[in-house]
Amino acid sequence: MSARSVQQYIDDHPEKELFAYVQSETAQWLARIVPEESDKYVMMAVTTFVNCIAYVPMPAVQTSPSRKQTGKAK
Repeated sequence: MSARSVQQYIDDHPEKELFAYVQSETAQWLARIVPEESDKYVMMAVTTFVNCIAYVPMPAVQTSPSRKQTGKAK
């Protein structure tokens, strides 16, 4: 990925911190291996995975009120 495409991706997506972390880890991995043509598929899979995680709706956490809040004792 070129620096321009990475910057464009970061600007257009809300999961910037996650993508930055994954991109950094992937770059470190690429530095440790002998580059191959198939590595581009790993990069595309990583980017797709980040996109999938970022857009999964998280259920709202509902907590029941504590006894102290309601004033009721058991």
